[in-house]
Amino acid sequence: SIGQGFNLVTPLQMAVFTAAIANGGTLYRPRIVTAVKDVNGHLVREMDPEITGGIPAGRQTLDLVRKGLTEVVEGDRGTARSIRIKQIEMAGKTGTAQVFSRKTGEKFDNENQKRTLRDHAWFVCYAPAENPVIAIAVIIEHGEHGSSAAAPVAGTLVKKYLGLPGPEESFDAAPEG
Repeated sequence: SIGQGFNLVTPLQMAVFTAAIANGGTLYRPRIVTAVKDVNGHLVREMDPEITGGIPAGRQTLDLVRKGLTEVVEGDRGTARSIRIKQIEMAGKTGTAQVFSRKTGEKFDNENQKRTLRDHAWFVCYAPAENPVIAIAVIIEHGEHGSSAAAPVAGTLVKKYLGLPGPEESFDAAPEG
């Protein structure tokens, strides 16, 4: 679970952690600018990646986690199998974050709840599953399910970033209320 109880994380923190899983365990400081060029396109300054730490897990553990994340998208029973991309394998994890606390075992029906009380939808991923070049975290507030709300957004972002063909999708904001 992401963001339930006392576990609070931002999408950026989840993207950084997802990238670390993808790259073998190294945590990097996020950056927006990787280089500065002058008006003629000549390199003025390059910003080197900054290592901030590592995931305290061994190679076997990380390999097992990566295999599980790949199954989420590529496996026949994966919760994000609907966003598979023909040209590459992707790895990811769907999730939900509760908006308010519920008692253990308490039944909750999102459909009959006021929209602002519905669960948030999460999806984190990296692609390609082997030799990844991008990690993404998507949260759709009150989107209810990571597999149906957040994962399709991430799939479209991966296709765009990698220059892969695919149907153009539009993600309209859900109506308030």
